[in-house]
Amino acid sequence: MGSRPEFNKEYRNVVREIRDLVWQQDQINGLIDMLQDRVISFQQADRLRWTSAPSSAGSQNDGDIRLRARDMKNFAFTGGTWTGGSSGTMESGSRDSGTSGREGRDAYLDELGADPSIPDTPTITDLSEESHPANGLRFESSAFSDSSGNFGAMEFRIAEHAPYVRGSNIPFPFEWAATWESNELDTFTSTITPPASAVRGNRTYRARVRHMDSTGRWSHWSAPVEFVAADPFATDHQQGLVISEIMYNPTGSDDLEYVELRNIGPIPLDLTDVRFTKGIDFDFPPGTIINPGQYLLVVRNVAAFESHYGTDLPVAGEYQNEEEGRLENDGERVKLALGAFPLHEFVYDNNPPWPEGADAGGYSLELAHTTDNADNDPLDPLGHGIPSNWRLGGSPGASTSQSFSGPDPLADDDRDGLSAFLEHALGSDDGDPANGPGLISAQREENSLTFTFQRHLFADDVHYEVEISRDLLTWSSETSLLSEIGNNNGTSLVTYKSDLLIDEETTLFMRLRATMVQPLP
Repeated sequence: MGSRPEFNKEYRNVVREIRDLVWQQDQINGLIDMLQDRVISFQQADRLRWTSAPSSAGSQNDGDIRLRARDMKNFAFTGGTWTGGSSGTMESGSRDSGTSGREGRDAYLDELGADPSIPDTPTITDLSEESHPANGLRFESSAFSDSSGNFGAMEFRIAEHAPYVRGSNIPFPFEWAATWESNELDTFTSTITPPASAVRGNRTYRARVRHMDSTGRWSHWSAPVEFVAADPFATDHQQGLVISEIMYNPTGSDDLEYVELRNIGPIPLDLTDVRFTKGIDFDFPPGTIINPGQYLLVVRNVAAFESHYGTDLPVAGEYQNEEEGRLENDGERVKLALGAFPLHEFVYDNNPPWPEGADAGGYSLELAHTTDNADNDPLDPLGHGIPSNWRLGGSPGASTSQSFSGPDPLADDDRDGLSAFLEHALGSDDGDPANGPGLISAQREENSLTFTFQRHLFADDVHYEVEISRDLLTWSSETSLLSEIGNNNGTSLVTYKSDLLIDEETTLFMRLRATMVQPLP
């Protein structure tokens, strides 16, 4: 390598790293096996094609590929012959004086990377929580030790490890490709807590550490700690953290887009490693805490948002402000994750049965209540993807929810035939007999019925369902939402259409069922 000391030092650093992470039997032999499995089905036919052919055509007499693969493995780690040379020799011009042929290529790499002045190889200790949840990983490095230098830096890494399965032909993860690296730490850090995004549940990983001295010489990587990662502890986040509002198509500038989170659980939640990975891209800063009942907003443009809504709202940050990073106006998939583990993943839309007024109508989508949906869709345990759980809204950082407050939901103080709870659902006044009955209507349109009613937008303790019957005895939900038009008084006008067809001899009945449900706490 000549008299280039700085180059030689960095060269040896790289060789040692290749030797530690790549030139290992589970890596190199796996690669050879995978490539052999890919070509063995046609190698024999190709060999017969060229064996004993005229030299002018490129005659060759290669042996069975399985013997070649065996020789390659021996050359890599034991010693043996290699194309262009024999045991103990290499091609002309090689710096390898025969070590590879006698002992294996690994021994030659050890010669190339040898440096008596490097730090001692450290050890790594696993301090992770039992079962290695993604948000419970923790590792400890041994103390820095070097007889010829002082501490300069250190580095931790995690990489997936999955040995090649013979016959699969599927690439396997090389340990060289880290899933997480601490990067160089210029202060000695005895313990490290990797982020939850470093691993995925039910996969095997290796963690290592190495040290560098003050001259820039890296030690070997430590022997690995191998572990099977588990999904993060996420129950509190899945049950307590909701996406409570989405402003995907504001009137005016798209810079007024925002997404709101709310903690509906009983305990504070640490949002370290929580991030949006679909719909928008945003990682919550480490140490971000959202307390019970508290809101956090992620906005497209902080300046535009605060100019419109004020500066006293809990803005956590600004998501990727690029064209491809915006919320799609015609609906898209949204994913909130803890590390790589999905907390909530669902698709919103701008067409019925989703509230249309959120599509440039001056409203947002606001979560009214949740649904136990884990058995139906494990990625959406609270039913974010169920349209009836949402309503028209537009109150970032606050709730406009209004629950029924009367003593008796079945009371009818104004004697207009509508119960107090139903008037609450309609946004009418149970003390005014002229205020409620006209808010529900039905009419025939060709061969179907339509049913229209006024909805109290902020009545989050109401589940609305329009039902249909042929005989007033058996009722079904064979109806479809046609439209919902927001009014300017906290209500909307909702129209459903019957899925059942009618003719001159058919009678159909439609009704509104308003059921009391638990709103967001």
